[in-house]
Amino acid sequence: MQLVGIRVAGIALTDKPGIGRLHQAAAHGHPEPMNYREVFFSEAGRRQRTPIYTREALPVGARIDGPAVIEEFGATTVMGPGDRLTVGACGELVIELGA
Repeated sequence: MQLVGIRVAGIALTDKPGIGRLHQAAAHGHPEPMNYREVFFSEAGRRQRTPIYTREALPVGARIDGPAVIEEFGATTVMGPGDRLTVGACGELVIELGA
């Protein structure tokens, strides 16, 4: 007899994870850009001096008016002129698009 594969499944009762603890930045505060770059926005038809933020440093409740660039390990978020960002309770980025 030969064993080729085996599957095991288990079920356990656990407490719900504290999702609010996932975001590591301060609970409140004013976001400060780490740098500025000239970024071209087609809707403006020109380059604009644009603040660059680190996502991990954005505090809960922070509000940023575009244009802005939010950088993180696996992604870059670009906000155009007229866009508005709010950081949610779990660190999520809620962006309202401008005209």
